[in-house]
Amino acid sequence: MNATINPIPKWFFRIFFLMVSLFLAVSCEKETQWELQQSNIQTLVVDGILTNELKPQCIKLSLINNQINQPEKHLSGASVTVSDGSAVYSFAESTLSAGYYYSPPFQAVAGKTYQLKINYQTYQFEASATMTPLTKHGAIAYSFDETSNFTGTSPKHPAILSWPK
Repeated sequence: MNATINPIPKWFFRIFFLMVSLFLAVSCEKETQWELQQSNIQTLVVDGILTNELKPQCIKLSLINNQINQPEKHLSGASVTVSDGSAVYSFAESTLSAGYYYSPPFQAVAGKTYQLKINYQTYQFEASATMTPLTKHGAIAYSFDETSNFTGTSPKHPAILSWPK
């Protein structure tokens, strides 16, 4: 007795493809309305870092946006300075990107305390922080574990990385 297997008819694939396409076409996302507390208070966001590289340092100023998924509100027209006790670095706003303030090239030094001052309209903001020294890491040593029982087709051995203390 010979049993024959009937192949799946072509019309089945067409109907299946049509149903999947129809499902994908009519599926939609429900828009959610978030009830956020609206506030007239504008909160300043300061995003910046001082590095030990001799280069123009950058500080970005923006305001918190009360709407979800809206672009940030860049703060333009502020006066930004950073001082280290012996020098004052004035940051100028970029003419290409509102809210981005750049200093003349300088290099921050570990152990020094830096004070940030921002003046905007009638508001004054101040903050200070001490730059921590870099921790030096020794060279990375590596070796291969040739005693592993790897049974693959190519000769691979796990690498062992170690940092000297």
